[in-house]
Amino acid sequence: MPIRKLILNDENMIIKDIMDTNIKYVYTIDDQEKAAELFKKYDLISMPVVDKENRLVGIITIDDIVDVIEQENTEDFQKMAAMQPSEKRYLKTNITFLAKQRITRLLILMISATFTGNIKNQKRR
Repeated sequence: MPIRKLILNDENMIIKDIMDTNIKYVYTIDDQEKAAELFKKYDLISMPVVDKENRLVGIITIDDIVDVIEQENTEDFQKMAAMQPSEKRYLKTNITFLAKQRITRLLILMISATFTGNIKNQKRR
């Protein structure tokens, strides 16, 4: 329950009557992407983490989820760019390292494009 709700209610009010019992939570074994999805879906700023017996073991804050989303976006971007995912952030990685990761695929694409171009030119003649 938000502390504001607790403070602003009548002091004689029973907590059970004002608390929200529909709590969104994640298990310790859940994937971090699931937590990020729940944060987005329910517009949360924090979420409890429970074990398999539903005992509270910690909380996840929005700061943690922003880091997770950044990692996932970097990984997705690397996959779209035909690169192997790495632990380093894309924009903070040395350009020679990135080039070495892509050189094999780029060479294969260049050679196949050359063959395709030659085949197209022979058909035109």
